[in-house]
Amino acid sequence: MSSEAEARRTYLIAMRRGLGLTQAEMAAALGMGVRAFSDIETGKSECRPIHIMAAERLTLRLAAERDSVEALAAPVLADIRDLQRQA
Repeated sequence: MSSEAEARRTYLIAMRRGLGLTQAEMAAALGMGVRAFSDIETGKSECRPIHIMAAERLTLRLAAERDSVEALAAPVLADIRDLQRQA
């Protein structure tokens, strides 16, 4: 596994834990099977950029549902702040 793929995998795990979700809950929220998601987290399957994009989008949805920016992934929060500065 490349160091980039490993970094994505670690980031995905951190996002899931930060959201307080189990693997099963995260998999369901992403429209994946639990086994497929587990394989990504354990490194059996590669964590691709599309997985990260889907998880970051999930943080946006959950932040809105929870009415809290705490759920946002750091890059998403940075993008929002950039957009606010441009407005």
